[in-house]
Amino acid sequence: MIDRARLVGRWFRSAEEDQGGRLVFRGPEHEFPPSRAARSSIDLEADGTAAVGRAGPADRAEYSPGRWELEGDRLRLAWHGREERYEVLEAGADRLVVRRVEDDV
Repeated sequence: MIDRARLVGRWFRSAEEDQGGRLVFRGPEHEFPPSRAARSSIDLEADGTAAVGRAGPADRAEYSPGRWELEGDRLRLAWHGREERYEVLEAGADRLVVRRVEDDV
C-alpha cells in the first residue's frame, strides 16, 4: 500500500531516468541537467487538487488545474477532460516512479 502523503508535493519529470516504461519524477530540489523546454510536472495537493504542467508556447510551462486520487497503488490524474492512470512503483522523499496503466481491469 502506498502512503498517500508521500505523493503530495511538486514533481518534475526526469525523462533522463525513464526506463522500460517507468516514468521518473523528482522534487524541485533535484539538480536536473539543462533542458531546452520546460519540464513536465505535476503538483499534487493534500486536498486532491492538482496542477499539470506542460511546455507551452516558447517552451514556457503552462499549468492546467485538475484532480488526483490514490486507490491502493493506482494514481488517477484528471485535468481538462483528460485522465491518466498510473501504477505507483516507488514513492520516496525525492523520487516518484510510476508506470502508465491503460486499463485497470
